[in-house]
Amino acid sequence: MLSVVAEKLSLNAGQRRWHRERRSAWLRLVALAILVVNLGLAGTQDSGIVYENIIVVYGALTITALILAELRRGTTWLSWLYVVFDAMLVFILFHEHLFAPGKDLDHTLTAPSLAIGFVLLTHVALRLRPVLVFLFSGLVILGWLALLTVAVEAHLGKGAAHAWSAFLTEAALAAAFGFAALVCGLLTHDHNVILRTAVLAERRRANLSRFFSPTVLTELQATGTSLALGRREVAVMFVDLRGFTSLSETIPLEMLARLLAEFRELVTREVFAHGGDRQVPRRWSDGGLWPAEINGGRRCTRLGMRRPPEWYAA
Repeated sequence: MLSVVAEKLSLNAGQRRWHRERRSAWLRLVALAILVVNLGLAGTQDSGIVYENIIVVYGALTITALILAELRRGTTWLSWLYVVFDAMLVFILFHEHLFAPGKDLDHTLTAPSLAIGFVLLTHVALRLRPVLVFLFSGLVILGWLALLTVAVEAHLGKGAAHAWSAFLTEAALAAAFGFAALVCGLLTHDHNVILRTAVLAERRRANLSRFFSPTVLTELQATGTSLALGRREVAVMFVDLRGFTSLSETIPLEMLARLLAEFRELVTREVFAHGGDRQVPRRWSDGGLWPAEINGGRRCTRLGMRRPPEWYAA
């Protein structure tokens, strides 16, 4: 999760979108390979033509998605179009056998194709957009049961009394598919909520890090309201620039600004390393603060006695 948060903060909206599109397009290629293997093993003489057409259409969509993602071309509604076409291919794949002449209404004929449906469902879920998951699953289930209803009516006209029992069996499979889709949708929604919360917390931490040392910032996040506004004792160490007044009267303002910035950087680094709770204030230019409640005075004195060599070089 931390790596995802860092990625979110480092990329803008457009970069994040194309990152998702490229990942989805390459995963479509993996799904295409699974589609070819499964349909190749499950294919029969009657279903061969239908399977070949499904593979060709899905392959064309996959190549199109890969090209557009790599070139960063295309509008945002293309992801919706891919989902709609994938859903149509799934319920056609489920019921390609229903209207074949001389075939009985048998739900077991669609079992090899169920794996493809679940693979494409997980592919849609990896887009991390719950609305696309529910769109895909809704279209699949609607088309699944609609085609099955038409097939049942056709078989009833031939005196197939067991047709409605087969319909109920298929409906149970559709319910299982719907439950899996619901779980995927809820997981993607929870993931997005947690990610947004983590990104917001990291942005707040980044903003606070400009005013507090890492030690105090960690304590602020851990204790929360225990560090509320109030009177507190602090330990203060003053660091003076020897001869600064006379020097400031003789050097250009730009050089003076760089000198003060370097001074603050050197002192702030040492203050943070010894648990100081903030950088050198700009309005002071020569002081560092320690919270007295957490052995600040001792650490402040230890740093004052240490006097890093860099301070003299500055």
